[in-house]
Amino acid sequence: MKVFLLIFVGFVCITKAYCQNAKTPGLSKDYYLQKSKKQKTAAWILLGGGVGLTMAGLLINATQNTENFIGVFVGETPTHETKGLWLCAVGGAATLTSIPFFISAHKNRKTAASVALGSQNIYLPWQKNFVVKKLPTLTFKLNL
Repeated sequence: MKVFLLIFVGFVCITKAYCQNAKTPGLSKDYYLQKSKKQKTAAWILLGGGVGLTMAGLLINATQNTENFIGVFVGETPTHETKGLWLCAVGGAATLTSIPFFISAHKNRKTAASVALGSQNIYLPWQKNFVVKKLPTLTFKLNL
């Protein structure tokens, strides 16, 4: 019974592994350029939003600290509100999150430059002459 179970499990695993289709994205230049453009847009939005939130948090924190500073001289106890600090933290995180988007956008841009669809001339001998045929090619440019 154990042997039958082992064979059955092996058969199921092999069948699943053999029957799966790997879906690969299109390897066209337009695909990588579009992907790079979307990533760069997301990176700029994250960077702008992060810097804006950080500046707003610093401004809120500066006004709170000024009020606390003046209140100490008047005799009031200082309040410790951290609204501005939270905005600074979220803005800093958004700004740092934009860095991987810029890096991957650059990599996709370079990939788009190295992948190209084109045509190449092939010379075939035909009755003492050569016939030129154009065949479509997928070109990979390797920068060494």
